[in-house]
Amino acid sequence: MDGLDSGSQNSRKFVVTSPLVHSGSSRQECLYMNTSFRSGIFSLELDVLKKHPVLDQLARLFARLHSSKMAFIDSAPFIKALELDNGVQQDSHEFLTWFFSLLEQSLSHSKSKVPGARTVVQHLFRGSMSHVTRCSSCGKDSAASSKIEDFYELELNIKGLNNLEESLDDYFSQEALDGENQYFCESCQKRVDATRCIKLRSLPPVINIQLKRYVFLPKTTMKKKISSTFSFPGQFDMGKWLSNSSSSYTYELAAILIHKGTAANSGHYVAHVKDESNGQWWEFDDETVSKLGLHPFGEKPGKTSNKDDQKSQGIPTAGSVANNNNNGHQEAALTSTSGGMFSSTDAYMLMYKCTSKDGSGTENNKIIEITNDSLPHYFLDEINELNA
Repeated sequence: MDGLDSGSQNSRKFVVTSPLVHSGSSRQECLYMNTSFRSGIFSLELDVLKKHPVLDQLARLFARLHSSKMAFIDSAPFIKALELDNGVQQDSHEFLTWFFSLLEQSLSHSKSKVPGARTVVQHLFRGSMSHVTRCSSCGKDSAASSKIEDFYELELNIKGLNNLEESLDDYFSQEALDGENQYFCESCQKRVDATRCIKLRSLPPVINIQLKRYVFLPKTTMKKKISSTFSFPGQFDMGKWLSNSSSSYTYELAAILIHKGTAANSGHYVAHVKDESNGQWWEFDDETVSKLGLHPFGEKPGKTSNKDDQKSQGIPTAGSVANNNNNGHQEAALTSTSGGMFSSTDAYMLMYKCTSKDGSGTENNKIIEITNDSLPHYFLDEINELNA
């Protein structure tokens, strides 16, 4: 089974989480729905899992989601393996960085003989960038500019910005270093005006985009949520921000993580995730899973959401053509997420998957050669017992 049971229309099993991993649980739901990542976890040998508790519990969690008939699945064993501080709601960006680091370390130290399994995290989610400082007098870059840094997520500003393109332009824009902020150039041997920017060197097959919905208030030492409307495309070319490249990299929307609530340190987390096998979107809301159809916010919002909900989440109205609503942002009804814009006041993370590159239109979905998406045989007895 590639994703969720296609026969399920509304409520279906998923993870019953503890409060400390509400945002992390949303990430796990996205990871489970990623065929390549799920295949990588299912490909790990039993002796490898026995030596790495986090991988073992993640594989068991995925196995139950994959084949169990249970109405609800408790993620407590997996949470225990993570050894998180119970009762603490993790910062979303910090959790993802820590979680991917933990998985990558566990996989790299494993002795799995399956090609690609040990490197599935970096192969799917890791890109690279460099921080470039250039002297305005001699035109030379600093020595540190050649250093390549890995990233698993782009963290973008949204304050004062309307959409994803503006946020990406802001992220990769040049910053002037002048006045008191002048740069000491080793070649010129003096302080000079300079520019500084981030250069994108390589793109991962799956790109995670964190939207900075929370700002720190120095006077109160508290975080405040930014609830402004933010728009993002169903499909876009990420190649325009890639340095020294004229190639196009088409990315399609694969998941949206939503934070409901006005407080930055509390609230409710929901994930809208696309099933790769059939293009259907699903809403993961704690133990309830609802089918949304071919639109990330639902094809017929009137049946499940009131007008205020539609307005706050930017749900496209069925049968409409792109038009301006009262807030001045566009909403479009689509036959799929291969185009058009969507808007939200609560989305804090977007996941996009590369579908083609180099302008050839060639599908590039199977990034790594891992094809085992069936239930591992060593979990059969456990699942059969649960289903009895």
